[in-house]
Amino acid sequence: MPVSSHDHPTRAVRIYSSAVRGDSEDHDGPEQAKVLGCSMFHVLKADTARPRPRSRRARHVEMLFEPFNQVLDLMEFGQRISEAEALDQLSPPNRIGSELVHEGLATWVRQAVSRYHTRLTSDMAEMNARNVVAVRPWVHQILADDPRSRTHELCVWGRAYSYQTPGGVVRELRVPVVGSAGERTRSDAEKSVMAYVVAVGALIDSVRFEEARGLYWGGRPFPLVPGSTSEPTDQVRVLEVGCSTGRAVAPLFQGSVEEATAYFADHGRQAIRELFRSPERTPGYDCLSCKERDVCARLPRGTGMLGIRDRRRPRRIFTVTSGRYQTECAAKEHFRALRLPVDQTRENTPAVRLGKGVHAWLQRLHDRSPRRPCTITDLPEDSGHWQASRWHFDGDEAREGAAMLAAHLEVCPYIGVSPDTLAHTEQVIVADDADCDTLVVAHADLVYQRNGSWCYREVKTTSAEKIIDGERLLSRYPQAALAVLLYRAGAIPLGPLSAIEVEILTPNGADLRVLDPRSPALLDVARQKILPMAVAWHGDADHLPNPGKNCRRCPYPQWCPSAQNASGETNDDR
Repeated sequence: MPVSSHDHPTRAVRIYSSAVRGDSEDHDGPEQAKVLGCSMFHVLKADTARPRPRSRRARHVEMLFEPFNQVLDLMEFGQRISEAEALDQLSPPNRIGSELVHEGLATWVRQAVSRYHTRLTSDMAEMNARNVVAVRPWVHQILADDPRSRTHELCVWGRAYSYQTPGGVVRELRVPVVGSAGERTRSDAEKSVMAYVVAVGALIDSVRFEEARGLYWGGRPFPLVPGSTSEPTDQVRVLEVGCSTGRAVAPLFQGSVEEATAYFADHGRQAIRELFRSPERTPGYDCLSCKERDVCARLPRGTGMLGIRDRRRPRRIFTVTSGRYQTECAAKEHFRALRLPVDQTRENTPAVRLGKGVHAWLQRLHDRSPRRPCTITDLPEDSGHWQASRWHFDGDEAREGAAMLAAHLEVCPYIGVSPDTLAHTEQVIVADDADCDTLVVAHADLVYQRNGSWCYREVKTTSAEKIIDGERLLSRYPQAALAVLLYRAGAIPLGPLSAIEVEILTPNGADLRVLDPRSPALLDVARQKILPMAVAWHGDADHLPNPGKNCRRCPYPQWCPSAQNASGETNDDR
């Protein structure tokens, strides 16, 4: 177990419930099912004796819940000021601490805090709760008999409270989520750890914590309130609260201390052991802040692939979407990076919905084992009504999507390949560009082996009758251009028969464009398409809005004051 070293007995091994996934992973439908993370990342993160990699601080807050929690802390701890007074901290220049809060994030925080606090007040009144006290989330410390061994801490994230009801004393953990409560699937392992820590954990001593905050976040075991583990508790509650709606759903756990302990024994304890037993290294989003990113043999090195030699900016993730959004509006890209909630109607237009439905249908077919080409029997039984993952289609829309699926049969990637060929749908592909301290990420619809060489398949759907060609293909589909750079960086093994395949599906048929990633000419074109986007994205530190016609399609209008001010201008163009 990598964290069992005795070299740093004063540094805790700190395990958060979010790292304990168990058998049920967090994803929203098949299209997200492969974004599961790296278990070694969580093991290294738990080992506080290993220093965190250094990265420059951004001018603006980059963590969505950071100002949210800071405002609530002003209301619930220390100053205990009113909601209005706490939210005044977000008034221009929108600065909390040393970092700026973008006007869009400040708008979200104001709404989220108000909705959260309203829900909390309402719930406490409904339960006839009294003596409600906000506390630092509980921590369960496991002390070793050997003084040379290190303290293990089980931790949770959220807002914690204790109170009394007619039924007894309650410990409650409220987990804020960005969107709506219940959208995320949490495993029994994760929920059991949360319930167990709330049930048997000790309170963090807020006074001592604030006196040496840096030391404790740096790895020293959290200071505990003496005797807080033995305080009587009759009920344990763990629930999510949606910050976009203020609503809560059925608790993730509700029961006695004994029930929480038994739940943990059944699901959590073994999951924690498995986490530390031969953890796997899986390149992906976790490489952004991993403690071993500079030495990990599994992380492909793409030094210089973005053509930027500048490490003065904060470490971030670059994707084609990053570059495209930045080109349209720097504020839009900042909102996307913050993961602010989107306007679903604007985000998922009819064309986007149909494209996602076609992708989800094909992913299910391409995940089958043994591998086999898609056939007519794999098409929707009723072309006028079908469903793929969470996407439902009826009438003309359904028939158009069914026609696209039928067009795929002629160009299915599994035609002529072995039934046991290696293939991965919705594959996350990453490379690390050390010249600009950037993690480059792509999502491949499919990577698979043909005749021993890895091929990259990108599926696109369109209702247009005319399909663009030549260099314009990479402008229209820059994902293919980025795939060229990823091949050259070694993120995708480059074999003699490797190919980048752009499959364009229309209701009238399919068109398959095959590109050679070994071609020097193609590499030059790919760089011409990707590098300008990357340079503009990497150099931006202000995230200024670009109000105008782009506001019509932007999925973040509710958070952007500039878009709201421009609404009169854009309405005439609809």
